[in-house]
Amino acid sequence: MKFQEIDLIYDFPIEGFPIEIEVIFKHEFYEGKLVNRFQKLEGENYKSFTPYGDYWEFVGIWRKDLVSAENGQPIRDLIPYYEAYSNGFLDGYFELENEIKELNQIFGTNSFPIDKIFKEIKSEVMPFASRGYFYTDENKDEEPIPILKKDLLYRDGIKIGRNYKAWFYIIKNPKPFIPLFRMFYFESYKFYELQFRKWNSHVENYSSELQTVIDEIEKERNLNDDHKNQLGEVKQIIIDESTIEKLFEGLKSNFPKKENELMSLLNGEEIEGKLLWPKNQNQLVDLFKRLIDNGKIDHNLTDCKNWICKNFLQNDGKEFSKESVYDILRGKSPCTKSRRILTDLDFS
Repeated sequence: MKFQEIDLIYDFPIEGFPIEIEVIFKHEFYEGKLVNRFQKLEGENYKSFTPYGDYWEFVGIWRKDLVSAENGQPIRDLIPYYEAYSNGFLDGYFELENEIKELNQIFGTNSFPIDKIFKEIKSEVMPFASRGYFYTDENKDEEPIPILKKDLLYRDGIKIGRNYKAWFYIIKNPKPFIPLFRMFYFESYKFYELQFRKWNSHVENYSSELQTVIDEIEKERNLNDDHKNQLGEVKQIIIDESTIEKLFEGLKSNFPKKENELMSLLNGEEIEGKLLWPKNQNQLVDLFKRLIDNGKIDHNLTDCKNWICKNFLQNDGKEFSKESVYDILRGKSPCTKSRRILTDLDFS
């Protein structure tokens, strides 16, 4: 097996390559800004890629001697840590490659696993932000020292390796993935377009190719929403299987005697009537927003809004406000961190 590097990171734009995929591949959100998606790490005994924003923030902290090793002392030599991360990266890269090969052998190359590959690129892992903790013998009761651990870097390297390999497949054959990108990244496109306009504010009447895509998607969604409203249809959302049990355990205490209905709902089934949510509606909607942001729900915001409003009532028996639900899902009216629920659950 041979590691194949994506050689298009700095070569865009490419004539004819779909802008819907190009903008997502080139950039990632980091601290509310657009930065490059990948930073290359390469040395004598290692080669890998890592999220750009996370890496350079880490380097800035390391240069100030604020990153400690497993023994609690400042790290001087980063190479052993890069090697641990890169080993995980390559293991993850080839792990996904072997899974795809096995699926193709079983079902044939015509059944390319598009959904499986697309899910991999939505993982939000910041490997160099992960920290273990070091407790000194003298100060066991004080705050521990955050440390960089090779085993955590290896673990997260696996996830990023899978993510990078998924991008490799998408860049090689982008066409089948365009509908998924248009559905999932519509809100991101609008954010990108705003950034592009700021960067090109000196250009009169600036408009990128991405704006045309945004206009097309909005037109399609308006037509679909009108049709759904005429038929009274609400699309069932699908939640990632690995998340359903954790979500159910965290939510079930809010729905006494309605646990079966809750589980059915989370499994994508229809239920009779609506579930009464005993807390503020914003808290429940924010929970689903976090699931969307972490790639655990694949549907667009309109589908999620309609699904929530169809299946839940406020604690006073009133309907959820569709406008408020949509604003929270798209991040316009965020729920404060102090009011969030199930913050202890790991949806990554």
